[in-house]
Amino acid sequence: MLPGKVFRPEDVLRILRKRIWLVLVPWALIAAGTAVVARKLPDTYVSQALIQVVPPRVPGTIVPTTPSVRLQDRLKTIQQPILSRTRMETLIRDFNLYQNEQRSGAIMQDVVDKMMSDIGITPVGGESFLVSFAGRDRRQVQQVAEKLSGFFIDESLKDGAQRAETNSDFVNSAVEDALRRLREVEERLKKYRLMYAAELPEQMASNQNAVQSVQQQLGMIIASIESDTNTRLSLERRIGDLDANADPGTGTSAPAAGAETTAAQRLEALQRALANERALGHSDSHQDVKRLMSAINVAKREADAEALRNPVAVGGAVSQTELNRRRRLAESQQELEDVKKRITAKQQEEKRLREALSIYQARIDRAPSRSAEMLEISREYDVLNRSYTNMLSNRETVNLSVSAERKQIGEQFRLVEPARAPDRPSSPNRPLLNVIGLIAGLAVGLSLVALFEYRDHTFKTDTELGGYVSLPVLAVVPVMMSGKEEKKAFRQRLLLNVSCGSAVLVCVGLLTYTFIY
Repeated sequence: MLPGKVFRPEDVLRILRKRIWLVLVPWALIAAGTAVVARKLPDTYVSQALIQVVPPRVPGTIVPTTPSVRLQDRLKTIQQPILSRTRMETLIRDFNLYQNEQRSGAIMQDVVDKMMSDIGITPVGGESFLVSFAGRDRRQVQQVAEKLSGFFIDESLKDGAQRAETNSDFVNSAVEDALRRLREVEERLKKYRLMYAAELPEQMASNQNAVQSVQQQLGMIIASIESDTNTRLSLERRIGDLDANADPGTGTSAPAAGAETTAAQRLEALQRALANERALGHSDSHQDVKRLMSAINVAKREADAEALRNPVAVGGAVSQTELNRRRRLAESQQELEDVKKRITAKQQEEKRLREALSIYQARIDRAPSRSAEMLEISREYDVLNRSYTNMLSNRETVNLSVSAERKQIGEQFRLVEPARAPDRPSSPNRPLLNVIGLIAGLAVGLSLVALFEYRDHTFKTDTELGGYVSLPVLAVVPVMMSGKEEKKAFRQRLLLNVSCGSAVLVCVGLLTYTFIY
C-alpha cells in the first residue's frame, strides 16, 4: 500500500469488484467445510434428573436436627465419594460405556476422566439441583443419570447420619474437655483457698479483730514492762543505798603472813596495783592495765559473794544493824533478779506480739491482691461452668439429631423429576456452527483482500502518482496489447471465473443441502 493513501468508497468498491473471487472462494470453502464437519459430528444426548432438598419432617422446635449446610457446600462433600474412580469404573463396566475409547486402547484413568467431564451437577434455585449425564446413546444416558441420582439420594442419607455422628463425637469431646478444664480450675481454686486461707477477703474482719486484740495485749505488755522497769530502778537504788550504808567497823585488816587472803583483800591489792600502773602513766588500753581491770571485776564479784557468806565482825561480833542490812540487801537483790526475769519474759512476749501484729497486718494488706486473684479465678470458673452447662445442653440436642437422622426424619434429598430419555440431541448445535462458518469464511476472504491490498505498491491512477511525487502528470500511456495477448488474457479470466464460480456453486449447494437435510 502506498504511504498516505486514503481509500474512498469508490476505491473500496473497485477493490471488491477486482478481488471478488478472493472473497467468495474462501467464504464458500470455509462455510461448506464447517457444514460438512458439523454434519459429521456425532450427536450427544443429555439426560437430567431434578433433586430437591426436603426439610425435616419433624419441626426443629420438637426434635432439633443437624444444622443445615449450604447446598453448594453439601454437594461438594457428597459428590467426592460419588465421583470416585471406583464408582466410575463400576458404572463404566455395568453399562458398557465408552466402547470406542476402550477399543482404541485408552487407559482406564482417561476413560474415567472422560466420564467425569460428561457428568454435570448444577444447582437450580436455592434448594434443588440437576444431575445430568451426556453420551451418544439416549437410553444409556437415561440409565446412568438414574443411577447417579440414586447415588446422591443414598449418599445424602449417609452424609446426614455421618454429620450427626461427627457432631455428636465433637460435642462429647467438647463436654469432656470442658469438664476437665472445669475440674482443673476447681482444683486450682481449692489449692488457692487452702494456701491463702488467712488472707482471703472473707477473713478481713477476723484479721482486723485479731489486730485489735494483739494491739490491746501489746499495750498491756508495754505498760507492764514500764512498771517492772520502774520497780527495777527502785530496787537498784535501794541496793545502792544499802551498799552505801554498810557498817564501817566491819572493815578488814591486811592478812597476816601465811594466812589465807580473802576476796576483799585480793580486790584491795589489785586496786593498789592498778593505781601504781596508772601512776606510771599507763593508759586503759595498756595490756597490764586491761589485765588488772579484768581481775578487779572478777574480785569484786567474789568479794560481794564472800561478804554475803561471812558476816563482818567488829571486835569478834556482828551488829544487829549490819545483819538487817545484809538481809534486806539479799532480799532486794533476789527481788531485782526476779524483776529482771519478768522484764525479759515480757520483752519476749512483746516481740512475739509485734511479730503476730505484723503477720495480721500483712494479711490485711495482702487482702486486696488476694481478692483480685480470687475474682479472676472465680470469673474463669464461672465462665467454664456456664460453658460446661451449655455443652451438656448441646449434647442432648445433638443426641436427638443423631436419633432423627438414624430414623430418616431429618433433612434429605428427594427425586422430583426422574431422568428421561432425551428426544433430541443437545449437541452439536449445527445451525450455530454453520453461521459461525459463514462469518468466519467472510472474515477470511476480507482479510485476504486487505492483505493483498496492503502488499500492493502500484499506482492505479495518475492522481495517485501526482499525490505521491508532488509533480504534475504530463501524459498517461495506456496498456497496449496485441490481439493474441488479448485472447490469452480473456481465456485466463474466463477459466478463473468458471473455476471459482463452479467451486462457489458446489460449496453453496453443499451448504444448502446440510441446512435442509
